[in-house]
Amino acid sequence: MGALAPSRQKRLDPSPLLIAQPLNPFRHPKAPSWSLESAIQCPRHCLLSTDPSDVVTVTRLDRLARSTRDLLDISERLSAAGAGLRSLAEPWADTTTPAGRMALTISAGIAEFERSLIAERTGEGRTAARARGVRFGRPPALGGDQVRLVKRLRAEGMSAREIAASLGVHRSTIHRLEQEKS
Repeated sequence: MGALAPSRQKRLDPSPLLIAQPLNPFRHPKAPSWSLESAIQCPRHCLLSTDPSDVVTVTRLDRLARSTRDLLDISERLSAAGAGLRSLAEPWADTTTPAGRMALTISAGIAEFERSLIAERTGEGRTAARARGVRFGRPPALGGDQVRLVKRLRAEGMSAREIAASLGVHRSTIHRLEQEKS
């Protein structure tokens, strides 16, 4: 691990001990003073304001990113800015070392593989559901009897606004039914 001066490290999501005695907090520019709220809002801003040779230090990776893909995107943005990423809880996740970069690259490959499997399974599930007759999307606002009633009332000359008010739907629903029969 390369030794960097503590003043070049930006800490994200500090524990309560660090809030009570921050070593070198990165304060959000709009926050009036160091607080938990500013620490929570800090990560995205901190990533945008990194300088070359900065090391963004997080207590745990799951505090920085919501998913593996998100973590890899953040890591790529940091490396493009010339900055590094280090996790206190996961020592393998240190992009300032060749071994850490290799571990993150392997994670990227696994995440990409996992994404393709999920997309494939989801597509197969949708196809199978359609074959079983499952309808996707929002359920229709009007049932079959109501649709027939709408068509009969429109044929009798009743306005779409009056029909919609009597059935408790928006008038665009009535107009959409007229377009479907055309």
